[in-house]
Amino acid sequence: MSFQTLFLQSPTMRSFTCTSSIVIIAASKGRQLSEEHPELGGGVFTTSLKHVILENSLKTDTNGNGAIELSELYGALKARVVKLTEDRQTPWIARNQMVGEIPIF
Repeated sequence: MSFQTLFLQSPTMRSFTCTSSIVIIAASKGRQLSEEHPELGGGVFTTSLKHVILENSLKTDTNGNGAIELSELYGALKARVVKLTEDRQTPWIARNQMVGEIPIF
């Protein structure tokens, strides 16, 4: 059983997610390593998150509504991490009781 399955099925997560909406964006899928690159100044996931939110927000907002929505954030983040790691690392997202677009920033 994968870490993600075990995590989401743990008693703590089950009790939390039964009453609340939750979004998890992990740096990598269960069997992948999360890479750090000294030239980026840290982890690929963290520096990519900073890039898509702070340095490239207009491009991240693909529908141009002035807000970065969850799907836009994840799409830009995933594309950048996969590119920088040459497909060795893929961010993972899980959401519970979240339907439709959710403005994040």
